[in-house]
Formats: sequence, structure tokens, C-alpha cells
Amino acid sequence: MIQHIVKTQPFTREFLSEIFSLTRDMMKLVLEKGGSRELEGKLVATLFWEPSTRTRLSFEAATARLGANILSTE
Repeated sequence: MIQHIVKTQPFTREFLSEIFSLTRDMMKLVLEKGGSRELEGKLVATLFWEPSTRTRLSFEAATARLGANILSTE
């Protein structure tokens, strides 16, 4: 299981396609149920180099929908 992503070079197109497909399926389930506790008790940290309120809030909303706490910085 991948725990940290530092560079994108190791990912193949096939791997990314599989991840995106899984993500679409998960998104449908989470939205249908109004949320999930999948990440309850976990801390998700985000770091944005460029200020983007819309992007930051989108990530925070997704994190909250999955039940995690967020540590965010710009």
C-alpha cells in the first residue's frame, strides 16, 4: 500500500486509470449516503503552494465527508 506520494513518475497509465475508476465508484457511494466514516480517526494534511480558496475548500469538504480531521496550510 502506498502511504506517501512524493513523485508521480512511478505511476503507470494503467495504475492511474484503475485509481480514477475506483475513485469515481467511491465518490458515488459517499454522495449517495451523504458521507462516510472511512477515514475516521485519521488526520489528512494538505499543503498548497499557490493560494486557491476553491481548491482548498474542496479538499477540506472531501476530507470532512470521509470523516477525517484536516490540517491545512497555504
